[in-house]
Amino acid sequence: MTPREFPPGTTSALADPVFSPGGERFAFVRYSTDEPVTIWVEPAVGGAPVRLTHERIESPAWSPDGSSIAGLVQRESSSQPAIMGVGADMSAHVIPNSPICWTPLDWSPTGEWLMAASRNMCARYMLRP
Repeated sequence: MTPREFPPGTTSALADPVFSPGGERFAFVRYSTDEPVTIWVEPAVGGAPVRLTHERIESPAWSPDGSSIAGLVQRESSSQPAIMGVGADMSAHVIPNSPICWTPLDWSPTGEWLMAASRNMCARYMLRP
């Protein structure tokens, strides 16, 4: 992944690369002059990167099964946890009733929970009953 994979002069930075659980893809954040900061996914062997959403979202974390990415979406200047499907429904779905997150998200090994720090506490989000 390099800035040359995007229109010339539009990429400010590429950051936060993380491999998918199987290692076949990686996600990263693109800072740009022409669109919101957002998460992209690219095959590990090379190829065209794919933008996951048009919303401002950072701090990618792959689900244990590699089908989703969690991140911090910014709506109205707060960072809320959200999940996006990879390759299917790629819109950011904010986790209902979640507090503002102060740290990147981390998945539980089973994919049932997400965790992050929020004001004066660690927040846990149950994803599957």
